[in-house]
Amino acid sequence: MPFIVFLCCFTTVLHAQLDTFNLSRYKLPDIKFRQLDLNVNLDGSHSFDNNKTEENSSRYSKFESINDLTIGYRSYRNSEHLQNEQEFTMGLSPNFSNSKSDGDIINRNSNFNSNIRLDSRNRIYFQNQFFFEPDIQIYGYASKEDRKTPLTLVKSGYVTTTLQVPLLVGHGRIEQVQDARLAIYILEELHKAGRISKIPKNEEILEFSQLISTLKNERYFDYRLKKMEEIEKVDSFLQAKGLISYPDTRYFTIMNDNWDYAQGPVRESGKRLSAGIVPYLSYDHSNGETTYSGPADTSEQKFTHNTLGIKMQIQALYEIEKPINLHWQKSMSVKLSYGYSKNLGTSHSEDPEIKTDIDQLQLDAGIMYGMGYYPNSRTDVSGQVSLDFQQSNRKENLDVPLEQIKGYGLVPGVLLAVHYYISPQCRLNINYGITYYYTNSNLKYDYDAEFNYIKMNYLNQSFSVGFIYSFF
Repeated sequence: MPFIVFLCCFTTVLHAQLDTFNLSRYKLPDIKFRQLDLNVNLDGSHSFDNNKTEENSSRYSKFESINDLTIGYRSYRNSEHLQNEQEFTMGLSPNFSNSKSDGDIINRNSNFNSNIRLDSRNRIYFQNQFFFEPDIQIYGYASKEDRKTPLTLVKSGYVTTTLQVPLLVGHGRIEQVQDARLAIYILEELHKAGRISKIPKNEEILEFSQLISTLKNERYFDYRLKKMEEIEKVDSFLQAKGLISYPDTRYFTIMNDNWDYAQGPVRESGKRLSAGIVPYLSYDHSNGETTYSGPADTSEQKFTHNTLGIKMQIQALYEIEKPINLHWQKSMSVKLSYGYSKNLGTSHSEDPEIKTDIDQLQLDAGIMYGMGYYPNSRTDVSGQVSLDFQQSNRKENLDVPLEQIKGYGLVPGVLLAVHYYISPQCRLNINYGITYYYTNSNLKYDYDAEFNYIKMNYLNQSFSVGFIYSFF
């Protein structure tokens, strides 16, 4: 009887010790992480927009897309004085849509899109968690489209490239803590199987977590040999600490099963505030050919359009990542930016060349709050609500009479996501989102004229199911 009482007390204390462990205490060691993913995704969205102007016109549209293929390379480096995140992706996707305007004209569109993106974020840390962050973001997009109406066929191409170089300063640090979560999961399962001999101290849990981080991010050419050595080192650590009572087959199968999913969902902890300037450069090129097939005759018209844009933006961002406990996570961010942009464009068709010169001042603000549930290393469910606000003042300098537009937009949204690891390399992603767009703007063609008011209400729902395969 005394032994049974002791065993019950030991089990209760151990479970409480593990279940209440504070993940925020974990500090990531110096690591380098690399991952190459292949994403095959099927997206579907159904949208209804009701755009009304003073002429009381409206439009209904249905949009569907298939994000066929995306390949991405991601790396992450963490040290005392540097946090470096690199992401490079290439994607291909066909899109199809139908739209009806006032119940009369039906448009059928099909296009093929490709994109490339490079995102490099580099936080250089000094004393007391102050940092300097020089980033670079490059994005390229190309599209070919066929658009049919009862009387026209339009074939067009579009290419855009953008370059942003944020230069930020800030305070605070957010670090990944999922390796501490994995350490707890391993100890919990070993405890349930009766293979733990004593209550681990918090220092031992943190030391075990750092060992996991170090082992996971070592580079090997042979995955089989890598895993064997990792399990051996984990076993040596646990036995050296006197934590294992029965190192039998059951013990090793538990270790092996957890280690298969050691790259599970990312968890983070910390706060970070950053602010600075964001220079921005963009270039757009479009060209196309329109064929008119009317009752009387058929005609063709070709066009090209080029736009060069520059922008200077002041930006501030505050982010919070907090593990509530082993299974729950909350996230929050607040962003604010204000910027000036100029766009210079030229258009060529059968008419004389047309030039544009547009100035714009724009204020953007947004807030996001999210919650995540992580029952184990294989599954996570998350959701977030967001609200974005935009106000702009746009002026066309070359058109006569003068064109001037002032307006604002409000965009609330909800996003739900489920991730499940089918195998150590293959993950199932399910995403559902709903977003509502409301914009209100006024347009003045010259200073003496009345304003024309335009309002738009747009509700969009999207649902996607995709698979990601990680090569390493």
